[in-house]
Amino acid sequence: MRVLFYRSDILNAAGITSPPATWAQFHDDAAILAQRGKGKYGYYIPQWDSALPVEFTWEAGGNVVQNGKVTFDTPQFKAAADFYISFYKDKLVPTASDFDQTQGFISGSAPMIISGPYLAAGIKSTAPQLDGKWNVATLPRDQAGTSLFAGSNMGVWAKSKHVGASLRLLDYLAQTNAQLNWFKATNELPTAKAALADSTLTSDPMVKIYTNQLQDAQLLPLVPKWDKISQAMLDSLNSIVLKGSDETSTLANLNATVSSLQN
Repeated sequence: MRVLFYRSDILNAAGITSPPATWAQFHDDAAILAQRGKGKYGYYIPQWDSALPVEFTWEAGGNVVQNGKVTFDTPQFKAAADFYISFYKDKLVPTASDFDQTQGFISGSAPMIISGPYLAAGIKSTAPQLDGKWNVATLPRDQAGTSLFAGSNMGVWAKSKHVGASLRLLDYLAQTNAQLNWFKATNELPTAKAALADSTLTSDPMVKIYTNQLQDAQLLPLVPKWDKISQAMLDSLNSIVLKGSDETSTLANLNATVSSLQN
């Protein structure tokens, strides 16, 4: 599950007193922050992140699945693509493919990032000097403020010779104490509601933001060939923002590709 990480110290110094709550504020704030000088940006978009355009589509009030099939041929995806592209068009995000989001956030070159709670652990351990100088917020809204609901999965191989031991491990990891210890070690949210409701978490202001965002989050499409479809989408957007490809024709070709992958 993703939220907006922001450097409150840098935003405040730029005259921005609160994190952006809407798409318009998000873009406007990024534009202000990008004016700080060379090598300074307002936001960071991971070029490998195929989930982000889907999140933007949800936030625009749409979905990428209709009648059991993926489609990007909707006004909502077009709005999401335009929003995504606008950050590059206005030079508000870095274009280097090896840009490190954690270091970019810590250095201040990218003072706003959309990421999961695990990023907080990296910031706290790597840059304790930033304590009190950054925070999290629910995602900026368009028609909605929907986030990605995701995480890691564990299972037992069908041919495992240690099914009993594996199940005992899973039972242990599902216990409240184990989940709380896991959060303490990795900053990944518990999956058990009892652990998420524990007072050691509910007393944490950042966890309150995480749990609020959980109320508006969705899974990526559970459809065949999603990996190929999402990669085609990401390749198309990267072609537009990094190579200058024509948006209209590139998205039209994307829609044709997605259709052919599902026939």
